[in-house]
Amino acid sequence: MRIAWFSPLPPTRSGIADYSRDVLPFLHKIAAVQPFASAAAIAAYPAQRWQFDIPIYHIGNSPHHADIYAMLQQHPGIVVLHDVVLHHFMAAQAYGRELSYAHGTAGLAHWHGHPPPDPFAQPLNRRVLDLALGVIVHSAWAAAHVRRTHPALPLTIIPMPIPLPKSAAEPPRHALTFGAIGQITPAKQIDLCLTAFAQFAHQSPHPAYFSLIGEAAGVDVPALIARRGNVTWHGYIDDYTQFETAVGTIDIMLNLRNPTAGETSAAALRALA
Repeated sequence: MRIAWFSPLPPTRSGIADYSRDVLPFLHKIAAVQPFASAAAIAAYPAQRWQFDIPIYHIGNSPHHADIYAMLQQHPGIVVLHDVVLHHFMAAQAYGRELSYAHGTAGLAHWHGHPPPDPFAQPLNRRVLDLALGVIVHSAWAAAHVRRTHPALPLTIIPMPIPLPKSAAEPPRHALTFGAIGQITPAKQIDLCLTAFAQFAHQSPHPAYFSLIGEAAGVDVPALIARRGNVTWHGYIDDYTQFETAVGTIDIMLNLRNPTAGETSAAALRALA
């Protein structure tokens, strides 16, 4: 089988890029797979499309998928739906068009702010699912959502594969380390995590530390940690081996989502690994 694989790839700072990095070596063993990641490569696909049996489009709730979504609209294929909620992504596309497509006149009313749309209650994934020849999701929860709106759409659940670290890091034994990894967004509730940590650290007879690993998106991390002790923000770690080592030093991982976009948390799975 010849597969056209549309997905971000490293060094793009995206969990879906990391997912493709992990999956592609195994997929190459059973199929001929050509990745399409850059804007130029994606734009060149229509002239090459007859060389492939099927395109597979990875769609997530981030701007990294704009060119992929545009190609999906031209040449439908199988969709790997990494996030049920696509509202934040669609808001950066033709927003009014997507609102009206998904919600009709109510969507147009939202477009004019009467009332403003709730980005988590209105996933804006209808056009993606309408275009899909089939859908792959990572959880039963996501599958149930797709089936509610598209019961006839071919659908399968493939759990997110996470490789085990090459070597297990040993956390320091003289202290307890808490942590949160992945992009730091408002939904991760890091302020709440740090408040709980501060309460614990104040009562603990042993030293306790908090390790934040990931880049910030819509959160003023320096302001959050400035008034709290024993908190270190490492930012985004480019080298994956160094990332695994840093994660391995964390004893207790906090991984909140409120509200949720229906995603399967790669951060939680990597922490478990």
